[in-house]
Amino acid sequence: DEFAQFNLALLLETGDGVTQDTPRATEWYLKCLAQNGQSAPQAAFSLGIICRRGADLPATDTEEFLRKSHGFLMLAVEGGVANAMVLASGNFFQGKGCHEDHGQGIGLLFRASRLGCQEAVQGLQILGFDENGRQL
Repeated sequence: DEFAQFNLALLLETGDGVTQDTPRATEWYLKCLAQNGQSAPQAAFSLGIICRRGADLPATDTEEFLRKSHGFLMLAVEGGVANAMVLASGNFFQGKGCHEDHGQGIGLLFRASRLGCQEAVQGLQILGFDENGRQL
């Protein structure tokens, strides 16, 4: 089932009790995502992180990894994953893996802050907003 797929992927990604194997973890996260169940948003977030790390590897198509990462993060955003909202907002601010769009970036930070994500609240404060969207 999807929970077993997600948990196996997590163990393989982290190497917790098994040999760390990111390619196999990726396969299991993709299987979980295909189930489109409760674990799908978190699987999408994990895939976004894995792709993002891939962008840091030498001799890779960095832009392709960033596009894939952003796509997975946006799936996680649709599923309500606050940490994905924060990372995707950074992509929009910097135009990494997507078009640059500061309004989208701020909007995602607001959404994440309403979910109680302190990193989003801090990001909004740096940009001069409180968690309710009022300028400081």
